[in-house]
Amino acid sequence: LGIANQLLATTALAVGTTVIIATGKQRYVWVTLLPLCFVATTTLTAGYLSTVNNFLKLGTVAGYVDAACTIALMICTVVLLVASVLTWRRKWQRPNQAASG
Repeated sequence: LGIANQLLATTALAVGTTVIIATGKQRYVWVTLLPLCFVATTTLTAGYLSTVNNFLKLGTVAGYVDAACTIALMICTVVLLVASVLTWRRKWQRPNQAASG
């Protein structure tokens, strides 16, 4: 449950960073980008370690379900992060269209 909560925070920070970039306020992007990098790195690492060292070692159905749910949430978050980075690159390559696009 803790990993899901932190992955939700990662999603919120990615969306916030995208909004800041889309509105042309790139000088404030560090306010959300730094916490995003920290939370994403620590949470994805913790999710991996928790899956490998805890859930899969249980060897029970509950352990496998927990592992599958954790992996699914992590994959969704990574997909969202990649999509966000691609959006940021497009906005930074065309800075004159940031406020209108």
